[in-house]
Amino acid sequence: MRPVARRSLWVAASLVFLAFLFWSFQTYLVGGVGVGEPVPDLAFFSLDGQPVTLSSWRGKGVILRLSSVGCTSCVDDFELLDQWQAVLGDDVVVAAVQVGDTAASVRAALGGRRVGVPVLLDPEGHAAAALGLRFVPGVYFITRRGTLSSVATTEITRVDVPGHVQLMLLGGPNIQQEIKRIATQIRCRECEGRSIWESDAPTSIAMREEVRQALLSGLRAEEVLAAFEERYGEWILMAPPARGFYALVWALPAVALGGGLALWGRLLARSRRARGREEESLEAVVDEATRRELGRRIDEYWS
Repeated sequence: MRPVARRSLWVAASLVFLAFLFWSFQTYLVGGVGVGEPVPDLAFFSLDGQPVTLSSWRGKGVILRLSSVGCTSCVDDFELLDQWQAVLGDDVVVAAVQVGDTAASVRAALGGRRVGVPVLLDPEGHAAAALGLRFVPGVYFITRRGTLSSVATTEITRVDVPGHVQLMLLGGPNIQQEIKRIATQIRCRECEGRSIWESDAPTSIAMREEVRQALLSGLRAEEVLAAFEERYGEWILMAPPARGFYALVWALPAVALGGGLALWGRLLARSRRARGREEESLEAVVDEATRRELGRRIDEYWS
């Protein structure tokens, strides 16, 4: 084989290998919502072309089954989704999301069967990409406050629905961390300088439970803090919001630091100028003494 042909073969093989690595990275590692993270406001379309957003179910647990008509094992799962909805009741919304399908193809797959749960279209796969779906089917369990509770990437007949739903209704796997994050920002009403997370006072225990119930009802962290502030006033927050008078309080340290740096710079510049003048005076004195000594030696030479 000629050197040029061999080099071309190696280049082609390297490009194929790099393309495979890129595809693998995109397929298995890139993108998607992590468990415990907020789910973006996904947008879908009904079979009639009406827009539907995830935020329209805010305050309810949501189960999204993502599939497509090309999934041979998913054709008959609509009936099972209806059964899930009937058992779970109004506190949970079960929806069938068809990825990359058209309304006509989904209707053809249903074959005239009536489906009780919402059947939604994700025609361009934007919602699936946002969730990080790689293969269908995928079932996503979303808490009332809009965070991802868990994911099942298998046929829905094999999904442990009770286990996933129980975790979802309890607020997801990171609910305790979220309670702590909020409780450390709320001031204890009976203590000095302590948050309700650090205090075991009866009112603090009750307020921590209020935080938990608020999260379970679907409120986000900022909404919970705003509710406590509205009820008790700004003093209930360990760190007052940077607005009004408190904006001045937040700004004072920065102003003081900036003023101190400016004063220090001026003093340093003044010190440098004074040192420069002293050096010039000293040089003048030295030069005068040198001239006198030189004159004396010349006089001695000629005398």
